[in-house]
Amino acid sequence: MLSIKSLGKSYDKLRVLKDINLEINTKDIVALIGPSGSGKSTLLKCLNFLEPYDEGEVHFNGELVGYSKSASKVRKMAPQAEINRLRTRMGMVFQNFNLFPHMTLIENVIEGPVHVLKKPADEVRQMATELLHRVGLGDKLDVKPTRLSGGQQQRAAIARSLAMKPELMLFDEPTSALDPELVGEVLAVMRDLAGDGMTMVIVTHEMSFAREVASRVVFMEGGYLVEDGSAEQIFTAPMNPRTKSFLSRVNR
Repeated sequence: MLSIKSLGKSYDKLRVLKDINLEINTKDIVALIGPSGSGKSTLLKCLNFLEPYDEGEVHFNGELVGYSKSASKVRKMAPQAEINRLRTRMGMVFQNFNLFPHMTLIENVIEGPVHVLKKPADEVRQMATELLHRVGLGDKLDVKPTRLSGGQQQRAAIARSLAMKPELMLFDEPTSALDPELVGEVLAVMRDLAGDGMTMVIVTHEMSFAREVASRVVFMEGGYLVEDGSAEQIFTAPMNPRTKSFLSRVNR
């Protein structure tokens, strides 16, 4: 589904991603782990071109993300409509929910399918109702986000992304802004998605969740992809000493 080749990203003279190579297959659940500042969130945002990358290529189901194919060596950014078309196929859930505060939950969920995908409003409303029930918010359809807990807002954000019927879900530390007692309810929704076979890439500091749910774990540090393996291998017998050192500290 995703093919990442020699990916690089810089901010001025600071290289934050360095020669990233990664293949992600349909139904993979990939956890990106590593210390803060290692490039995990930047990599995630490069996958759907929220952050333009400077080097290498990202292909999503065979299509080049963000740039037009050209015989010349000069990069040419793809038309915005083409970038947006690919983004609609990748759901993105951020740390801080990003719900529209002036809209109710159901209005938040139907906004994209109606106005971006041009789906019939009645059909979308039924789907949105079902999604909000699925994430445990069936009794909050007409409530605005500001009246909800952080965990409830994040579950609504997941429902909003799912309403676009994405082929891939990207999660950028979805529980980092939550109080500890609210983390579990969001992880439960993500476990449910994993059980349904949704392809996911998850930036997370929740090591127990990564070990339980991920089919693969990628450890990053200093902008490099240091190690890529199954959850079992990474957590029980990491090959790279840096991976082993990181896990020994976070698992204390």
